[in-house]
Amino acid sequence: MPLETMQINDLAVRLETLGVMDELARKPKWWTYPYRVINRRDYDLAGCLRSHAVVVASSDTTLVLPCHEVFRTMYAPFSGAAIALTSGPWEITKSRVIEPTNTGVRADGRWQIVLRTKTQDKFAHVLANLCLSDAGREGANGIYTTFLESDGPGYMKVPMPFNISKLKLQVRGIWLDSDPRKFLALQISSMNWPVDIETVYQRTNSGEKGVIQTPVEKPKPYSKRGTEPSADIDGFINANSMEDPSAYAASTTFSLPSMQWCNLPSLKKEEKLESFIYAGASVDRQERCLTSVAAGTEWYGESSSGPATYSQDRRDASLRFVEVVDMLDRLRADGEIEHWKCVPHPKPRLVVGGLPVWHFPTKVSGAKKPPGFCYLGRKNKRLRSALLCEIHYRGSATYWLDIEVDQSGGGFRSMVFSVSAPDLAESIYQILEVAALNRGVWPKAEEIVARTGVASVGLWIHSYIGRKSLNESRRLNEVRALSVIAQNASRFEQAGALRAHVDLSDFSSQR
Repeated sequence: MPLETMQINDLAVRLETLGVMDELARKPKWWTYPYRVINRRDYDLAGCLRSHAVVVASSDTTLVLPCHEVFRTMYAPFSGAAIALTSGPWEITKSRVIEPTNTGVRADGRWQIVLRTKTQDKFAHVLANLCLSDAGREGANGIYTTFLESDGPGYMKVPMPFNISKLKLQVRGIWLDSDPRKFLALQISSMNWPVDIETVYQRTNSGEKGVIQTPVEKPKPYSKRGTEPSADIDGFINANSMEDPSAYAASTTFSLPSMQWCNLPSLKKEEKLESFIYAGASVDRQERCLTSVAAGTEWYGESSSGPATYSQDRRDASLRFVEVVDMLDRLRADGEIEHWKCVPHPKPRLVVGGLPVWHFPTKVSGAKKPPGFCYLGRKNKRLRSALLCEIHYRGSATYWLDIEVDQSGGGFRSMVFSVSAPDLAESIYQILEVAALNRGVWPKAEEIVARTGVASVGLWIHSYIGRKSLNESRRLNEVRALSVIAQNASRFEQAGALRAHVDLSDFSSQR
């Protein structure tokens, strides 16, 4: 089921962290039953009755944000932070992701944070807030305390780690059926950063050259990453929960959908003062044969698994998948199309923007190795994805395919097509191979039909309404998109009539 989008932009909001079965204060006068954060008849809470949520009450809307989504986006956008926050008191465990000694508030009021080697620069703002702001520290310190107080399995209970009066937030989720209606957010898409303080960051063991370069009589540190497990022919990697991963191996990072922080203050990198020039040769790294990944604590003993980590990555830089979904929702609401749905991969692997998508193939006919276009980042084995939607227009099924874009790359034309063959998946595999071999530049329609077996094809360049600059809101032009859908449906109908005429002529000649 496609998720709906909801926005809050309010000067006065009230935030509470409550259990999902707690009663809300703003109960309608005519309501005779307990008016809970989530009423049982609105959403199936089997096994989750002790869960918590941040309830955002604005002037005209009640938004329910599950605490695990607040934790994922505002506290732990990568696995290192998640482990630190949940394994002990934050004042002690934060040293796993930052260097506390030189982290603090500068004399000019700016935040200074020193990141550990495996902590990426893009998480500096979030970690600085958890270490240096009052609300951030209080929220981070409360996570482990809440777990200790739990009798039985721990349930995540976290507030937003900010002092907020004005809130600008966009989420994706579903409307609950109770009246007055509440919106259950399953994914936070974007939010204005509430703290207007510049952050300056440094790194430990960054490997970069400093202003001063000092020769030392020591062997070079490991300059290359260790071995990592190989994916199978479909791009899948085995996961093993029966052992801890090897500390000798390189981490396999799994990318998760990220939220977009808007209006972030500047992030300045402090110049490294000193680095070392090593006179000795590199120490040989002990290589291991790895068959899987594991999410446990790394150790230096025997293990057949490499470490598995996660990191939020804004995979769909232009939000084009979300834009397509919003456009199709508008066409459905206006009655221009009957209905639509996302078509998932037969072996689902990726979710982008809360949507099931197709991953590009790792084996392509006519290529000795997977084309580079199949990956957004070959280094991290992040396969590119494509969104496939089935649209029902005037009694026939039309398909819409969009290719995921790079962080800094341009977009690709959307493909609108119809399929007469019974095996849709085989046609999609062929389409993705064509896209991979041509780096997302579609050949002529006739060539696509000949190669993939689809019945009709139309290509569409994304056009927008209300976009005067990159900072302004925009939406896809649904009128022009509907025109392409209608044209393709017409071509498919004409092709079907022609095939029927040919089949009838052949039958008559045989008689």
